Parts: sequence; C-alpha cells; structure tokens
Amino acid sequence: MASAASSSAPGVATADAPPLEVPPWLKSLPLAPEFHPTLQEFQDPIAYILKIEKEAAAYGICKIVPPLPP
Repeated sequence: MASAASSSAPGVATADAPPLEVPPWLKSLPLAPEFHPTLQEFQDPIAYILKIEKEAAAYGICKIVPPLPP
C-alpha cells in the first residue's frame, strides 16, 4: 500500500515539524498602520480611503477596521 502524501501546504508548520525561522529583514519592517474610523467618517468609505491615502501610501498597505453600528 502506498503512503499518503502530506496534506499541509508547503511552508506551513505542522505538529511534527519545527516552526519556520523569520528572516531578519522581515523582522525589521515597520508595522502597517491600522485605522479605526468613526461611524460618521465611514459613511462614505471611498472618501475615508482618500482621506488616509497619503499616510497609508507611505507603507504600501494598511488595515481599516470598520466601525460597528450601535
């Protein structure tokens, strides 16, 4: 009987494999900014994105956490 192939994706640590080492250059990257708009600011999401565009563009990526309605 043939052995079953591993079902985990390449590069994903499993219980029997040690965790992957994070390269030093990756550790030195700045964290991406995270924005928490108010419900009023987020009424027009595109306008909000245009408002934060200059600050977020410096990082190339950002996270916007949409507000929860009351």
